[in-house]
Amino acid sequence: MITRPALALASLTAACGGPTLVEQVGWELHPEIGSLVTVSWQQLEPATVSVEYSVDAGSWLRSPARDLQPGSQEQLLLGVPYDTEFSLRLVSEVEGREHTSEEHMASTGPLSEPLLEAELLVGEPELWEPTGEYLYTSIFWQDKPFYGACWRLILDRQGRVVWMMENESDSQTFYASVSRDGDDLLWDDTRLFYPSESTVRRIKIDGSEVHVYPTQASVHAFTELDDESIVWGSYADGFFETLRQVDVEGQEQVLWDCEAFEAEWGSPNQYCVSNALYWHRETDSFLYSFFSSMTVLQLDRPTSTVLHSWGQLSDWSFDPPESQFDWQHGVSFTAAGNLLLSTHASTESDEGVVREFELDQENKVLRQVWSFAEGDGIDAHEYGEAHRLPGGNTLHNYGSTTRLREATPEGRVVWDLAWLDDDGEPLPAFIGRSVFVEDLYTFLP
Repeated sequence: MITRPALALASLTAACGGPTLVEQVGWELHPEIGSLVTVSWQQLEPATVSVEYSVDAGSWLRSPARDLQPGSQEQLLLGVPYDTEFSLRLVSEVEGREHTSEEHMASTGPLSEPLLEAELLVGEPELWEPTGEYLYTSIFWQDKPFYGACWRLILDRQGRVVWMMENESDSQTFYASVSRDGDDLLWDDTRLFYPSESTVRRIKIDGSEVHVYPTQASVHAFTELDDESIVWGSYADGFFETLRQVDVEGQEQVLWDCEAFEAEWGSPNQYCVSNALYWHRETDSFLYSFFSSMTVLQLDRPTSTVLHSWGQLSDWSFDPPESQFDWQHGVSFTAAGNLLLSTHASTESDEGVVREFELDQENKVLRQVWSFAEGDGIDAHEYGEAHRLPGGNTLHNYGSTTRLREATPEGRVVWDLAWLDDDGEPLPAFIGRSVFVEDLYTFLP
């Protein structure tokens, strides 16, 4: 742990005219996560206190305000990039008046893998998703020795890493996500070579563990229900995947078995291998995507029955026919009830595109109503996903091309982030599931 001695008594006069209410301000780095800085001080009087800190000139971040009593206090600061020196000050509010301490300097630790920092290619902040202050995702670097190397990380809108944890050497994370209550970070600890040891983990931003779910033989996709149960695709029983659920007590049940569905369609040699799973609360159903058959199912959760099947193993058609998806990922429903996903542009192309389909159930037609990135020439050979954001923009993840783009409903790219090597080419890596986060302080212990 890197520590800094307590600084001298903050004796300057506050901007509002009164004395500061703190002394012995100091700071230290988290022992494992070098971007987390804990500020400590002595509070001299009762007050509502927050810490302001400036990473970029002219801009100040602020920790949540807390009602504090006199004595030793501390606050964990979040959202500061690695390798950054920054200024901080304490703000104590008493009877409506703010008393601000003098400024002090602190710094975060070095980034252990510099290539994890991305390059901002396009940025139009006034058109970004307003709740998307940070991005939580994972990167799996295939060229590393043995099993490769995998990191879970949070970046700011500039592409700077503000939080990072590395997986163990035989662990991969494909489906980083935020818990439904917004309080925790979820990640799959997938052990492809030791499938019985695979788990889904719920943690706080300081790395402390909240819960571990056994998810034997997970392929990689999982989703969370309102009761904090985890549902995942498992190949524990062989090639035919089963959809399983485990609750917080560890009680497990099989919800659905793919073998009967494959037999119904006369394709027993395709098996079921999933790459996306999404629970839709409004219909209490799952969207379950299989790259092995280029098919997406909608499963009713209470009855475990197939409501609809779209793709190769389906009697639905596509309008236009050339919009048929291939190697689809990241399936979800929009607020309008449309099907949204990332897909190859065609069976002959690895170009990654987003397609949105209106579901004409009477005529069994998937009717394309919106698309993005066709003709842009960016491949998504493997992985990838699409998210419709609360403000109406769409986030497109290109998977094995280490790039993310955010587009407006009109198709204008307003944010373009890429992980590139020294020659400007995508890294030999892929991006796992990526989700925007508005406030990192919700993940505090």
